[in-house]
Amino acid sequence: RSSCIALGMHLCGPLSPRAIELFAGCDALSSLVLVPCCLDRRTDGPLKMQARELGVDPYECKVRQLTGLLEAAPATVALIRGVGMRTKDGTEGGAACKDAILLGRKSARVVEVG
Repeated sequence: RSSCIALGMHLCGPLSPRAIELFAGCDALSSLVLVPCCLDRRTDGPLKMQARELGVDPYECKVRQLTGLLEAAPATVALIRGVGMRTKDGTEGGAACKDAILLGRKSARVVEVG
């Protein structure tokens, strides 16, 4: 069986959750590489409030949200982080700010023939 991988780069606000919806709904896609970006002030207000309540960076809260959506796809999720991926000169935001790559892979489906 061949693999088809979707790549979502710099997906701001609602675009990352939408990419996960498309990934979950398309049987031809076996994997998703997702690099979320900034939060959208029009749609991520509740997420920012939740981040304040939890005492975490809003981007970290977004990464957690997207990880949960991918796991529900259902997919196995790996999270890759690195300071070298941080924005600007590496001083913006907290240690987890804008440095995430989410890798989602659907479980292999067993098809019985016969």
